[in-house]
Formats: sequence, C-alpha cells, structure tokens
Amino acid sequence: MSTALNPDPTAEMHEEAHERKKELRIKHEVAEDPNTPLETLKTLLADDDIILRHTVYQHPSLTPQFLDEAFEKEEGHSNLMAIVAHTNASTALLEKVFRRCPMLFDPDAEDIDALRGVAAGHDNATPFILEEGIKDVSVGVRCAVAENPKTPQEFLMLAAEDGERDVRFAVAGNPNAAAGILLKTIGDEDRDVRHGAAANPNTPADALYGAAFDTDKWVREGVAENESAPREALLALLLDEDESVRRVAVENWKSRGFDQAQDTALPPPAVPPTRSMRL
Repeated sequence: MSTALNPDPTAEMHEEAHERKKELRIKHEVAEDPNTPLETLKTLLADDDIILRHTVYQHPSLTPQFLDEAFEKEEGHSNLMAIVAHTNASTALLEKVFRRCPMLFDPDAEDIDALRGVAAGHDNATPFILEEGIKDVSVGVRCAVAENPKTPQEFLMLAAEDGERDVRFAVAGNPNAAAGILLKTIGDEDRDVRHGAAANPNTPADALYGAAFDTDKWVREGVAENESAPREALLALLLDEDESVRRVAVENWKSRGFDQAQDTALPPPAVPPTRSMRL
C-alpha cells in the first residue's frame, strides 16, 4: 500500500512539533524586542505557552493598564508574579493584590502571600502596604517590607525588633536603614543578622570596628567586605585567624588603595574589643 495514501502519523507529529518550535522561537524574539508595539504584545498573550507569556510580561514598555488587564486573565502563578513585579505595575494593582482582592483571584489560593510579598517590596508600594505589611502574619511579607528602601524608618525599627530572624536579616541589609537600626542589628544574637549589618555600608564606623572582633568569622567577613569599613578594622582583619576573612580583607584593602605603612602605628582603641563583644 502506498505511503502517500497512508502518511506516517509519527512523522506528521514530529513535523508539527518542529513547526511549533520555530513559531515559538519567532514569537519569543518579537516579545524580547524592546520596540515591539503593545498591540502586538497583546496578541502574543493569546498563546497558550506560559513561558512566552512570561517573556511578554517582562517587556519594559508595558503600561499599567496593560498589566491590570493581563493580571485579571492570567492563571500561571509565575506569570502573576512577573506582572506584579513589573516596574510599571500600578499602585491600584499592588493594593488589590496586597488586600487579596477577590475580584482578581481566589483569596484562598496557594502562594498568595508570595504575590503579596512582591507587592510589599515594590518601588510603587503605597504607605498603606508598607504600614500593614510590617505587621503582617506572613514572614515573607514582613521581609519584603524590611528590604524595601522606601520603607519609613519607624517600620524598619519594628523589623529590627521582629521575632523572626529572617525579618531582622532583611532590615540589616536595607540600604536606607538608619544608624540606630543598624546598631541594633549588628548586636543581634543571630550571626546572619549581624553579618547583614556588618556588610551594610551605612553601619557606623565604630560599630564596624567592634564587629571586626566578633566571635563568628561570618560576621568578621561581612566587615572585611564592607567598602565603608574603617582602616583600623581592616588592619585587624588582615591578621585574622581565618584565611577567608584575611583574603576578603586584603581585596578590600587593595581596592581602596590603602597604604599599610601609614597605618601600622595606629593608637589602640579606648576599650579594646574582645571576641566575645556584642554591641
């Protein structure tokens, strides 16, 4: 019997898969092009390929209205995250997500707190989101607020006093945390929290000097990598008992152009710190 009359179904499936792969590759290229117009991007959202839609949601030209409409139609969790995380996400959308608005999705849906965390950490997070977020039952949401550079200092202090170490760790690394907050976190009982503050360039110099003598090498390494660490602290860390701490300190020292010869005769601190010291 002729194969022309009875084509191989397997071969047809392979051909269709090959054509689909080519089609998706072209569509991805269109979605990645920063000059692609919004109307074209909208047509790409009709495709059932979740990865293609995710690529569309990362396009820099998406408008707040585009993102609002897409969020109402999208079902994939990773894509919802991409929409909320977009730079142009509206404050209205962020607040709806944070409030678990039933108009957008089932308020009992799984991973909703992950979405709320993205809203809380967004540059466009509103004062309402930040104020409510720092008191939220979700640790992830509180962490997002603690990391957000736009969070008011009073809320960051609440984060520094939080019972969850992840929240305290998040605020210790906040680039806008005030000195009082960093002084609190650099004396934290948890070594990761202390490391976060030790690596924060806004931590006061005297606190960094004290942390250079912390009992935990991870904290000392945080000071060693800090571009704001005083020369006195780095000088001590150049002689640290741990090789990794010394290596990081040497890299920092060289990158900042310090002359070791000028610092070998530094006067001792008024109260010499010890390895058991806590600020």
